[in-house]
This record gives sequence, C-alpha cells and structure tokens, in this order.
Amino acid sequence: MSDSRSRDKGASGTYDPLADTPTEYIGPTTPESGIPVRGGIETRPIEQLPNIGDHPADLVGATIGSIRVLEHLAEGGMGQLYVGFDEKLRRRVALKALRSDRMSEQSRSRMLREARLLSQLHDPNICQIYGYLEGPGQDFLVLELIEGQTLSRAMAAGLEPAVKLRVAQQLAEVLARAHGQGVIHRDLKPSNVMLTSDHEVKVLDFGLAFSTDEAAARRSEILRRDEELRDSGDLDRGLLTGAMEALRTQHGTVLGTVAYMSPEQARGGQVAAPADIYSLGLLTEELLTGRHPYQGVKSVEELMERVLHGAPDPPPDLDSDLEELIRRMRSTVPEARPSAADVAQRLRWIRDKPRRRLRGRLVAGGVVALLLVVALAVFFHIRKLSEERNHALESEQRALSARREAEEVVAFLEDMFEVSEPGRAQGETVTAREILDAGAERIRDELGEQPLVQARLMATIGSVYFGLGLYEPSLELLDSSLALRRQHLPAEAPEVADGAVRLAAPLRVVGRYEEAEAALLEARRIHESNPATGPLDLARTLSALSYLYVTVARYDEAESLARQSLDLRLEELSKDDPGVVLGIRRLADIYRHQGRLEDALTEQLRAREILQVKEGVEELALGEVSYDLGVLLTQLGRYAEAEGNLQRSLPILRKTYGSQHHEVARAMNALAIVYRRQKRFEEAESLLQEVIRIWSSGFAEKSHNLGFGYNNLGTIYLNTERWEEAEAPFQQALEIFEQFHGPEHPNVSMVLMNLGQLYWAQERFAPARTSVERALAIDRKTAGEDHPHVGWDLHLLANIQRDSGNYAEAEELYRQSLEILEASLGADHPEVAKARAEFLAMMQAQGREGAAA
Repeated sequence: MSDSRSRDKGASGTYDPLADTPTEYIGPTTPESGIPVRGGIETRPIEQLPNIGDHPADLVGATIGSIRVLEHLAEGGMGQLYVGFDEKLRRRVALKALRSDRMSEQSRSRMLREARLLSQLHDPNICQIYGYLEGPGQDFLVLELIEGQTLSRAMAAGLEPAVKLRVAQQLAEVLARAHGQGVIHRDLKPSNVMLTSDHEVKVLDFGLAFSTDEAAARRSEILRRDEELRDSGDLDRGLLTGAMEALRTQHGTVLGTVAYMSPEQARGGQVAAPADIYSLGLLTEELLTGRHPYQGVKSVEELMERVLHGAPDPPPDLDSDLEELIRRMRSTVPEARPSAADVAQRLRWIRDKPRRRLRGRLVAGGVVALLLVVALAVFFHIRKLSEERNHALESEQRALSARREAEEVVAFLEDMFEVSEPGRAQGETVTAREILDAGAERIRDELGEQPLVQARLMATIGSVYFGLGLYEPSLELLDSSLALRRQHLPAEAPEVADGAVRLAAPLRVVGRYEEAEAALLEARRIHESNPATGPLDLARTLSALSYLYVTVARYDEAESLARQSLDLRLEELSKDDPGVVLGIRRLADIYRHQGRLEDALTEQLRAREILQVKEGVEELALGEVSYDLGVLLTQLGRYAEAEGNLQRSLPILRKTYGSQHHEVARAMNALAIVYRRQKRFEEAESLLQEVIRIWSSGFAEKSHNLGFGYNNLGTIYLNTERWEEAEAPFQQALEIFEQFHGPEHPNVSMVLMNLGQLYWAQERFAPARTSVERALAIDRKTAGEDHPHVGWDLHLLANIQRDSGNYAEAEELYRQSLEILEASLGADHPEVAKARAEFLAMMQAQGREGAAA
C-alpha cells in the first residue's frame, strides 16, 4: 500500500483582515501497513481488570486500551476517578470508572448520556470528553484532566472579590452556551466546578444533564405516576412519591444535590433551563457571601419546607444590584428567573461598576486620562453639532466646517476602537472583546440621530469582530451598517461599496456565497462607475471577489480577477508596498489551487524576497508568507522545508492573534499534515485534536473549517489502520462540506476520495468505486482534466480495479493517472514515484517483467 492517495485540507492565512482564506488541498497520501510497536507497556484487556468497588488502588498500573492508569485521584457518587496517561496521544487524562455495584442498565445509560452530551458541548469552559470504553464488568469515561482545585476548596481557602464575580460570570456564560444547545446540567454546585490556576472555570459532571428533547418524555412519565397516586386519594403521598421517583435511581440514590436543587426539580416537575439558573443563584450567593441560604438541608422534604417559608434575604451589605439579581435567580417561579445570557450580561455590567464610578470621579476631579477626556468630548460634540445643524446653520461654510469636524471625530474614534484589532492587541482578545462589545452597545444607544456616523463606526467594529473570528456579531453590525448607508446615501456612494465589501467577508466564511457575490458585484459596479472611488478600492473589491470564486472552485474567473487586482496595485503603489505583496500572495494561492505548483512557488518566493529586503515590515506579514510557503512546500513533497516554515510562522500567529484563534488553528492543522506525511502520527493526531477543539468553539463550529479538522483526523486513523474509527470523522466532514458548498465542490470530492480509500482498505470494493467515481466527476468538472486531483482519483480507481481482478481496466487507469501526475507534479515527486511503483508491482505480479522494465 503506497502513500499516494488520501487528501488533507487546510487554509492559508490572511494579511488583509477583510479577506478570509480560501479552501485548499494539501495533497494526497495513504497509509502504510502496520503500526510501530511500543516497548515496555503491558496491556491488560478490560475483561481481566480487577473489581475496583472495594479496592480502587488495584487498577493503578493497569493499561486500558491505550491508557496507562497512573494514580487514584478521588471517589465520586458514580465511581472512582483516576489519572491516566494516553500512550497513543502522549497526554495525561482523567479516567472515570463506573462503580461495579452500580452496573445497571440505568447507570450505564446515564454514563453513555454524559459521554454523548459532553461530546456535543465543544466548550473551553466545560470538561472535554476524549472517549468512552465499554467492558463486560467496567465502563470508563476518558476525560480532560484539569489542573486546579474545586470551587468548594477555592471558596474555603478564600477568593478575591473580583475573582468571585468573574467566576460567577463565567458560569453564567457556560450555562448560556449549554442551554443554547439544548442541554441542561441539573446538578450545578461548587464541587462540580473546577478553577484553574488562572481562575478559569471548568464545569464538570454532566452525568445528570439531559437535552430538552428528553424533557417532555420525562415529564409525561412523572405526571402519569402522580395522577395514579392522586386517584388513590393520597394527594400528599402522590406529590412526594412522584418527586422521589423522578429523583432516585433503582438503588435509592438522590439524583441531584438537594441543597442546590430548584423547587420544581425537588417536586419532580418539569426541569428546564431555569432550574440551572436557580442553582446558579444559590451558588453565586454562597460564592459572594460565604453563606448558603439553605445550609444544612439534607432531604427533599426539608428543602420544600424551607422554600415554602422563603429563603433568607441576601446579606444587607451585598451590592444592591447583586442582591436584586440573586433574588430574581432564586425566584420560586421558573418563568420569573432571567436567562443565563441575561445573568452573564448583568454580572458583566456589575463587574464594570467600579470602573464606571472611577471614571465619573476622575471626570469630576479634572484628572481623567487624556484619551478618555478627548473621546468623551468629541463624542458629545458630534451630538451638539447635530443639534446645531437641525436648528439651521447660519451659512454654508459653517455646515462644511461641521461636516469636516465630525469626520475627524469619527476617524479618531475609529482609531480608538481599532486597538482591539488582532495585529495591535497582540493576542489580548478578551480585552479586545470587552472594548468592542461596549463600543457596539454605545454606538447603537447614542448615535441614532447620526445614522451615517453610526454606520461608519458599526463598519469599523464589525470588521474587527471579523478579524477576531467572531463572525456572528460581525455579520450583525456589518449588515446594519450597510442598511443605514443604503437608506441615507445615493446608490453609487463609495460608502455603500465599502460596506458591501466588508459584509461579503463574513458572508463567505459562513457559506452564504450567493449573498457574498451579490454584495461584491454591487461594490464592483459602484467602483467602475463612480470616479470618486479610486483604483485601489476597485483592486480591493476584485481581490475579495477572486477569493470568493476560489472558495466555490471557479478558478479561472478567480485568476483573472486576481491579475486585474495586482495590476491596479502595481500602477498605484511601489513594488514593495504591502498591498502589492498581498496581491502576489493571492495570485500564488490561485496557482496552487489550479495545480500549477511551481508557478505558485515562484510567486511566493517573490513575495518573501520583497518582505525580507523591506525595512520596518510587519512581523505578521512574514509569518503569513512563511505559512503560505509551508503549505505549498507540503504539496511539493518538500516536508523538511515545509515544517521549518510552519514552525517559524506559528509563534508569530500566536503572538498576534492569541493561542485559541482560528488562524493559529489553521497553521497547526498544516503542521499536523506535515507530521502525518513524515509518519509522525502521534504528534499529528494530538495537534488535530486541539485544532478541532478550537474550530468547534463558539460560532466557529458553523464554519467549514471544522470539516478540514475532521477530514484530517480521519486520515490519521486511515494511516494507522484504525479503520473503524476513520469513517465517523470522514462522514462528519462530508456533511459539513455538502452543507456549506453543495454536492459538487472540491472539498466534497476530497472526503469522497478518503472514504473511497477507506472502503478499499477494508476490501469493500463496490462502495469504494462509487465514492471515487463521484469524486472524479467533481474534480473533472471543477478543476479540469489535467489537474493533479484528477490524477490521484484515477490512481485510486486503478488500485480498486486491480484488487477486484480487473487488470486491463486498472492498467489503463494507471497510465492515465501517471500522465497527469508527472506533467503536473514532476516525475521525481515522492508521491508520484510511489504511484509509479504500484503500477510496476502489478505488471511484475502478472509476470510482465519486460513491460515493467
């Protein structure tokens, strides 16, 4: 089996914050047979493990799958918790073992539910699940190992007031995201929250969680039981028994912690998102005051009695806004409680009160910082100018002067907000997000009477949101900005074109291609018809349109537009201007998609040479060019050079964007592909797991990037012959790409090829042929007959025909494949050489030594 068939996907980086990156191939490879054997590890099958109900230490030293158990950590209600080391992925993990005395179908069902729920909740503040191991006498969850302490211990040791509020806000934000995905925790309490060393929250134990889809069925069953008991005439017993049945397993253990339980949960009523808010209210009060309102409650009956008499008021020395928020969260009426998102927003506002008060005192005392004084002064000056114009200006000169002054103010405010741009924030995205959110809210609230000023600032902040990978707020602001400009300006105004170009970028990233194209074509029409817009504006629009056409595999149109854009830049700018460098990089990237790899390399080296000789060049530009070269050199089979370029790029991207940014994930993804090509599978898999985690967080999971991560992880499983594991990530990638691009896109053909290779390796030749033939049809249509993708498609189809015994068909396919691959990649390309060796091996196996020679 050669290394010449499976395909990876990545994406090149960006220099222009308004231009996201196109999709790309990083070239084909396939698995070698066998996996290196590691010495020194004795693996004990799960069925041979001891019963750990009474002796948890007996498991220490055993190996479960690829996980070596290092130490016993703790005992929980559902079983034992261990620290393990995953020998395959080379990382420490937590191993949760279900108690053997609780190995009922109900217990196993709950643990499986926790595994499924956690696998869906890709959230940096929720303990991640890595796997589920099922054995005849013991089941295990493999979880993220979190370094830190429980919130219970942290509260006992003492926390700073500012940290307490931050923890409460993080918990509300976690619940908001979980509730947004239809998941309710049901057992939120201090012992189920971990704090890392830098006070980041990690929520644990979703073993009692359920999705809202389950809620209706649970509620119907509880009501049916209560109704039966009501009919018996024992109303009180009916209410209590219904509640207890809802809260107990067959072993009699209460599900949920009574002291943090909402009244409706204690009664056995419908448990929805407000139940978590009630628990959060109790936890927040305890966190902030050191006192639990139901301290010492041990039974449902006692809890209900205390609830009926009313919980004690929060301490009078508590901040009045916090006291009011906690009261709302603790309401006995679920509908009266705020949502988790509302709680998070309110806590954010409360946390900011000291800063607001300080700013007020500083202004009153005349010692406020210069930047804030000027910002506030000019902001209110705009409003004053508006009022003066509304009362009729005394002269045309005064109107023009006011307009110029307003424009200068807007430019100043734009500069103030653009400190949040990734290249200037140096990775401090949390601070940037706070500034952006506050600015966006202020613009909406205070500039309604200045629609064009409002639109301009919305465009600025929306573009910065996009640069940070926050596509949802970016779309909202940019769409609102463009709507205001269309409403208040002529159709041919340059500002309308600017707004359309800005909006097209996030539209393209989230897969709304037709809307993105319409916006860019509108901008192009304006630039070509209105002399007030300059050639560089047109160049920028043509460049954005070319990137869109690359994304949808319209490569010839993309190349034409990229050339026009570069020509315009060369006419207007010096040859070493960053805009020219960007144009060169984009043209090179299109060459790469067309399979013209040597042409692409020439242009990329040209871009790097310009940057290396130019004084004062931005570090980010060099990092992006290094990344581009790493991707291209990977496709050319020059893996050592590719790795060097990517390793140079990564620290720059991390410094600029922060370690959790999607651009950093792209570079990690590209490096993982190099490691896979070099057969460094463990390093590649570990990187890809992190890439998927980043791309799965927040709104990013709606991007097609996640499809690349799943596809590339599938290729690792394919390379290491973990065939049963490979199909699921490939199918996930296929679903994402078909959703975003439709059924006839290169990304779809890439995954189909990998599925075809998987089926071929499993000797499932019929589905393998079907998958590869569909991929071949897509590649011929989108890339052309001479593209290397078509060559690889034909090669895999030849292998399938060969192993099906159809030698004549296989030989013709091999010849067609090699003709394309040698012409596009070169006869000495390492993957092409392996492909040729497979053809020769078939002829030798047929005894055709002369033809092979």
